[in-house]
Amino acid sequence: MNFQSPVTPVTGLFAFLSDFSRGLPLAVDSFAQVLSGTQSSLVGTALCSPSRGYRNVTAQSVSVLIVEDRIVMQKILCRLLAQLGFKRIDTALNGQLALNLVSSKHYDLILSDWNMDEMNGLELLKAVRQNKKSADTPFVLITAEAKSANIQAAELAGANGYLIKPFKLIQLQKTIEQILGPIDLPDESYAPTA
Repeated sequence: MNFQSPVTPVTGLFAFLSDFSRGLPLAVDSFAQVLSGTQSSLVGTALCSPSRGYRNVTAQSVSVLIVEDRIVMQKILCRLLAQLGFKRIDTALNGQLALNLVSSKHYDLILSDWNMDEMNGLELLKAVRQNKKSADTPFVLITAEAKSANIQAAELAGANGYLIKPFKLIQLQKTIEQILGPIDLPDESYAPTA
């Protein structure tokens, strides 16, 4: 996939913002609208450029941890990732269980819900960043809340991306590609729609 963006990278807070209703990049001017609360259709935010030199990632080689307390949402995320060709997927029902997995296994990407019991996604992110073994692991927070304060807190804690529920396959793909680099899709005929 060759995604061309008219958005100039912004140093600091956001490298990319996507308009949920159209799946198109927002202009850099929309950045101020998001922070002021006047732009409410934020989805698929990558908070950094590609991590650790990933380029043309083969989805099959990437190990992903999904942290989500709702089984239905876990299954949806697993299905979406499988459509993108990801096969090495583990799941955890809360941040504490995820932290146990992260301490015993290397992950190339963590997708975590924000609101969970025992340890929420933001607390998990902070714990992952404090652990030398996992500190550089790309981390995407997923939530139904598009509050600018949450987005800022996620970035300050070291999140690489932020997805607003509900989102579409193309938005998940773009967020992952903005962090890991282009994904070699499993089937050349695959073409997600916005």
